[in-house]
Amino acid sequence: MFADAFLPNLLVFLLGQVAAWGYVRTGLVVRGALVMVVGWAAADVALVARFGFSETGAIYRGSLILMQAWSLVEFVLFANGRILRSSKARQAEREVLLREAGIHWLKDELDLARPIYARLVRRDPWDADAALGLATVLGDLGSKRSARQWLRRVRALDTKKRLVDVVELELERLGEPIKG
Repeated sequence: MFADAFLPNLLVFLLGQVAAWGYVRTGLVVRGALVMVVGWAAADVALVARFGFSETGAIYRGSLILMQAWSLVEFVLFANGRILRSSKARQAEREVLLREAGIHWLKDELDLARPIYARLVRRDPWDADAALGLATVLGDLGSKRSARQWLRRVRALDTKKRLVDVVELELERLGEPIKG
């Protein structure tokens, strides 16, 4: 039975942990931590139920199924997201949409720029440029709290530290002092 097979369950669990660390290393720290915590908690409940209470019923099977499904789904989502973001067609469309949103922003057509940036961020959660554009537009629209949250996300996504100065200037524009 798959529920009692140690190696397949370990491999599924490790796939989830690979996805969690992948999220953390690529800037999606909160999502990575969530994936990690849910995977460990479900595995822990299953292990305690099985070996601590000799329970092989609903609690054991439910937590084991949760761990398996969570780990596999998150691994597939992570791998799919990372592969799709590097496709040439996706990159070409991204460039067109970034340019279009930037033109709307420059023309002060913020209500037209915001959904484009939001769409880009939804499609590629690792897109620091789109997240920065969304933060800027939100700040210009007066949603300073949301803009600050997006700027913090940009900091996490910007693993190569190429947007540090721009983020600091945007934060200053929103009323936060520059770190220094």
